[in-house]
Amino acid sequence: DLQVGEGSPCRARKNSLHEFNLGIPFYLLPSALVETPRVFARPCANIDVPPRLVEWLGFRRQAEGPGTSLLAALRGQPYDGESRALYARNSTNGRFEESVVHARHKLLRYRRPQDGSVLARRLFDLAADPRELRDLPQDGNPSGTSMEALLEAAADPHGIAFEARFEELDATTRENLDALGYGGARDE
Repeated sequence: DLQVGEGSPCRARKNSLHEFNLGIPFYLLPSALVETPRVFARPCANIDVPPRLVEWLGFRRQAEGPGTSLLAALRGQPYDGESRALYARNSTNGRFEESVVHARHKLLRYRRPQDGSVLARRLFDLAADPRELRDLPQDGNPSGTSMEALLEAAADPHGIAFEARFEELDATTRENLDALGYGGARDE
């Protein structure tokens, strides 16, 4: 039986964008709006929480923004999370990596923080390989090409930008993070 961290070096880090780090449970207790506990294993994201809470509290959304209210799904209505393109990004500790998940496929892209140049891409079939142990070939792979386009669209800041700061960590902090599994190799 495989353990977290087995395989390539990037799987050993807790700050990677692999599914074992991205899958975070979110619990809501039964209430007047949701009668019974519900579990659905469809993709969703932390950006779905604010629209859900706004709707739950009975407020109208002021402007269209990211995220999808999942209140209807929590009430038992159909929800198709597989058709969504869910984006994640890690740009800490001298790293810059992004991922997009769509239709049970996942593209991870590693970039150089200083100039944004692409260092590596990894494509996975999450249905056949949920532990992300085997990269799919990307040469001539139409899925890889469409996933790259989805990642680019999902990463679009829509005119909102914050100045990037890449601060080097002191040796003690880096050693402590490495010991906890949050460091790892910097150039994968």
